[in-house]
Amino acid sequence: RGNTPSAYFISNAEDMLRWMQIQMGIYNVPDIYQELISKSHVYDTSNSSERKSNYAFGWQVDQSGKLLTSIGLNPNYTAGLYMDLEQDFGICVMTNVSTGLVQDLLSNINQLYHNNEPADLSMDSIKLLDMLMTIFSLILGILLLILGLLIRRRIVYIRMHGLICAKRKMSKIIIIISCFCVFFLIGQIFFLPGYISEGLTWNTISVWVPQSMILCIMLFLLLIILVWLYAIILRCFNKNKTDMD
Repeated sequence: RGNTPSAYFISNAEDMLRWMQIQMGIYNVPDIYQELISKSHVYDTSNSSERKSNYAFGWQVDQSGKLLTSIGLNPNYTAGLYMDLEQDFGICVMTNVSTGLVQDLLSNINQLYHNNEPADLSMDSIKLLDMLMTIFSLILGILLLILGLLIRRRIVYIRMHGLICAKRKMSKIIIIISCFCVFFLIGQIFFLPGYISEGLTWNTISVWVPQSMILCIMLFLLLIILVWLYAIILRCFNKNKTDMD
């Protein structure tokens, strides 16, 4: 199922080989299509003097106009193309995961082809994000466990010592105001993607980011609610019934 607004073709290595041959002029196509393909390799030269590569209809083109690169990804795949139009040489890398390593793989394969030493692969940004979100989720999980035990301990203490809500009117006001603040904060988190980019939703984000990030956000929201609940219990139930008498 496609992810709007991303667009892609379902393909394989054989199709990609033919596509690169068409792009490099090795595979014959009607002149009208070859002319359009050639135009798609031309980038805007009006503001490109200091750039190493420039954008041209889906291609990153170097200053010479002979080296073309294109990388596309979706949540369940990544594909990268590198073509040297002068040497009629091309590389295609396809993976079944969303990863930022395809650029490094294209570069290293190119280095190996030219008998050069390949560079070390960089840390995959998606894997790094997943690792960080997993660590944060574990920390949040521990905090939630501790907070849950504190709330349970406080409730037991209230029951054992007969603590009641002393200033009920003031306590109600505090609960209402704090409840409004908590739900306002949760609402802002819910609408946060729309603030970042118009039309962006958590549903779209959940498709692209690691599931550990969604878990981390849910645990964080739960932590906010439990902190609020614990604060209310501490603030409101602090008087002994016998003291009130």
